[in-house]
Amino acid sequence: MQTPVHPKLEPFPGTSWGLGVLVRMDSAKIGRPVSNGTYGWSGAFGTHFFASPKDNLSAVFMTNRSDIGGSGSIVSKRIEELVFEQEESMSKSRMEAFSDGVLAIIITIMVLELKVPEGSNWSALQSVAPVFAAYILSYIYVGLNWVNHHHLLSIVKAVDGKMLWANLAWLFAMSLIPVGTAWIGQLHTI
Repeated sequence: MQTPVHPKLEPFPGTSWGLGVLVRMDSAKIGRPVSNGTYGWSGAFGTHFFASPKDNLSAVFMTNRSDIGGSGSIVSKRIEELVFEQEESMSKSRMEAFSDGVLAIIITIMVLELKVPEGSNWSALQSVAPVFAAYILSYIYVGLNWVNHHHLLSIVKAVDGKMLWANLAWLFAMSLIPVGTAWIGQLHTI
């Protein structure tokens, strides 16, 4: 895709020309959240488009104004920044929020299984100890999984369909924990 006119041609830091459009070659030099291989074109009257095959993104921004003085290029750069920022945060944050909500419901269901002891002595407290111990272990397990999920998603840039389905499968498995907790807590009576 890269066919520079001259080997040292770099119209802007981290870019080159190819197929008549500007191609981002080194995102570190560009200083914006633009992936390598992103290509685009900016016109004289504020029209701007770009496509990022790697991120499956494209944007078209059209205005009818003169770009005398270079102010349109500032707008074009900011449009790219906003599109990339929005794409990265939107689907990832929705998955995080949904997962956090499901895990909160799981913990709530588990705590609702705890019953108040019938009496005010130690033997009454001992009667609910197995259920309480099962709750503590399950709470720690859910908490560890939540922390691991948080750390895993901190390194993820974008979420695709496969990741959403994998997350749903994980949440399904996690949703069975209250059943296991209640079952283990009832085993003390057998």
